[in-house]
Amino acid sequence: MPSPDDTVSPGGWHGTHVAGIVMGLGVGSGCRPANDGSLPNDCAGLAPGAGLVDVKVLDSTGSGFISQIIDGLEWIWQNSNARVVNISIGDNTPADGTDTISQVIDLLVLNGITVVVAAGNNLGQVLGSIAASDLAITVAASDDRDTVDRDDDVIAS
Repeated sequence: MPSPDDTVSPGGWHGTHVAGIVMGLGVGSGCRPANDGSLPNDCAGLAPGAGLVDVKVLDSTGSGFISQIIDGLEWIWQNSNARVVNISIGDNTPADGTDTISQVIDLLVLNGITVVVAAGNNLGQVLGSIAASDLAITVAASDDRDTVDRDDDVIAS
């Protein structure tokens, strides 16, 4: 069951980091004041001030099961008005987009929710099941192997 309370299973603050990048208001030490005429503010996120629905699906060590992530996605569908979902979780389960979590992610997208997933978080060359969804926006670093040919590109490790 997803936990809405970080005190139940604290740790693994990567989602908070990603939320800060996206939703940061651009205030704090090192940021130019918003009224200095600079556009954009060099510390503001891509969607400053957007709302946040925080659904924790992994334990304090960052471990869990695909079923927990699916439960979290179902919770989002049934209990929130989220328009964008970020899943920055890697897994080592090779998939082709026909697995259950890929299908759940595709259903969210088909119902108007943009889903962004991470690939390559597992330090390997496997496109895990979370990143295999046909309709999600999959983000990863790639290694072009110092060639122009895209056919030899791989997920960076």
